Amino acid sequence: MNGGPGMHRIAVYDLDKTLLRHATFTPFLAFAAWKRSRWRVLLLPIWIAVMLAYKLGAMSRGRLKELGLRMILGKRVDGAVVEELGERFGQAVWPNWLSHEAGVALEVERAEGWTLVLATAAMDFVAGPIARKAGTTDVIATRHRLTDGVGPVRIEGRNCYAAEKLARFESWLDDAELDRANCEIRFYSDSISDAPLLDFADDAVLVDPSVSARRVAAVRGWRTVNFNS
Repeated sequence: MNGGPGMHRIAVYDLDKTLLRHATFTPFLAFAAWKRSRWRVLLLPIWIAVMLAYKLGAMSRGRLKELGLRMILGKRVDGAVVEELGERFGQAVWPNWLSHEAGVALEVERAEGWTLVLATAAMDFVAGPIARKAGTTDVIATRHRLTDGVGPVRIEGRNCYAAEKLARFESWLDDAELDRANCEIRFYSDSISDAPLLDFADDAVLVDPSVSARRVAAVRGWRTVNFNS
């Protein structure tokens, strides 16, 4: 698909290690611990152990995130506090963490009239402020929920990762009343875990791939670019 007359062009960006040069979840936890209750910084080594347990298959990514958020934000945290921490974290990392090459691509596509969308597994209260600073049209992220406006912070639905990210993007297309056949979709991601959405895109762009990931890209017909290396 080559963006003919009447085509709606959509450029979709992953966040961690794609639009930004770094991951955001653990840095957000460290930031929130320091800003909210500094004694919670002492819990970060325990968080590292929890991540190791995840790597060994003890829990899902969604459960991992819920444990980290409960550990650092606490069992009872007001929703306004969560949103404020997300805003302040966005201010701290933007534009310092922006990949220069990703920023250039974003501005070129903006000038060419592409619709810009951020699609990420990051929490919505982290991704939202960054998306606004980046000037994207919309953001698709892992949603959170609270009970009666207070914590603990839990994931609403599923972690926006792998096949779930594609499902969420397809829902976004439906909500926007966009026909897939009339869309030219470009998707940037650093991770082959995003294969479902990469395969769905007309122009799949794998960012900073390892040697093994580059081989996968060659087999599946994805482009590769260097944003951060």
